[in-house]
Amino acid sequence: MTELSSQLASSQPKTWDEKDYAELRVAAWKNQGVAMIPIDDIHDSFTKQTIINVAEGLYGKRSN
Repeated sequence: MTELSSQLASSQPKTWDEKDYAELRVAAWKNQGVAMIPIDDIHDSFTKQTIINVAEGLYGKRSN
């Protein structure tokens, strides 16, 4: 059977995997000076809570 193709196929949203997110975090840091650190990667409880407080002050509470 022949697969159908459409010009819209290239505009479909990309499915991101962990490698894509890791590359995004590296580029954000190197190019913009923005640290994108998954909160679960921070093991020191004081540092984790400090970052949560700053993030919630800037962006509001997380939805999940």
